Amino acid sequence: MAGDAVRLTAPWSSAKAGDFGIIGGMVGEVRDMVDVTFGCRGQCFRGRPSGCACDADRPEVVSCSGGPGSFPFPASLLKPTDKTIVWTFWCWRRLPCAGGGVKYDREVPVWDWDGRMVEDVA
Repeated sequence: MAGDAVRLTAPWSSAKAGDFGIIGGMVGEVRDMVDVTFGCRGQCFRGRPSGCACDADRPEVVSCSGGPGSFPFPASLLKPTDKTIVWTFWCWRRLPCAGGGVKYDREVPVWDWDGRMVEDVA
């Protein structure tokens, strides 16, 4: 799920219905809770600790910044869709340094979220 997009289906905080966010974390790791950052277009890192060959076997990490911010909630509140979106991420070209990042586009799955932070209890 990390690196996937989340579409808000109802207003929440200062985000509007239809706004997109990105799930942070380690790519390929399954977690009970997700951390989604809204307002992060062009501000999402998705890559390994460096672009060097020595990091080729390390997992990709997704870390975003933006506003209105990042919000943790149960992954079970996300609803799968058959949609995808192209998102701009960045990663290190080689070693981490000023000006050492490179932006790239990647097509990612879209999940829907209605803004609830907890599951309804029957």
